[in-house]
Formats: sequence, structure tokens, C-alpha cells
Amino acid sequence: MNVVEIEVFGKTYKLKSDKPQEEFNEIIKEFNRRVEEMSEITELDTPRDVLVLTLLNIIEEYLDLKKEKDSNRNLKKDRVDDENK
Repeated sequence: MNVVEIEVFGKTYKLKSDKPQEEFNEIIKEFNRRVEEMSEITELDTPRDVLVLTLLNIIEEYLDLKKEKDSNRNLKKDRVDDENK
């Protein structure tokens, strides 16, 4: 298990992950990019507000992708069922 330290708005966090170090670094890099982007495009007063809005956006994207994946899975299943009739 890897232990990685990340810094967000001046606070350091130690995180554990089973992912390879390179993959974990990519996740952190993307997270930092999104936080920085949100910080630049909003006029939020506190780091916590920036983080909350960033996480809400990430969750929205995740749920949209999950719905799309589920929809695609159902379409494929329907095609297979039609072919087997």
C-alpha cells in the first residue's frame, strides 16, 4: 500500500492507496487542476467553498458518466437479446 502526502490550500494530508504511485499521482494532479480552475473562475471566499463546489462538479460528472455507461450497457444487452430471438 502506498502512502502519499498531498497539499491542498496549505494543509497536508497523508493518503493510503492500493493504486500504483504513478496512477495515484495522476489522480492528485487532476484534482489539483480542478481545484485551481474552480478557484480562478469563481469568487468564493474560502478554500472550503472552492473544495465543496469542485467536489460537487466532480460528482455530477461521475453520475452523468455512470448513467451513460448504464444506458450503453442496456443497449448492448437489448441488441444481444434481439439477436438471440
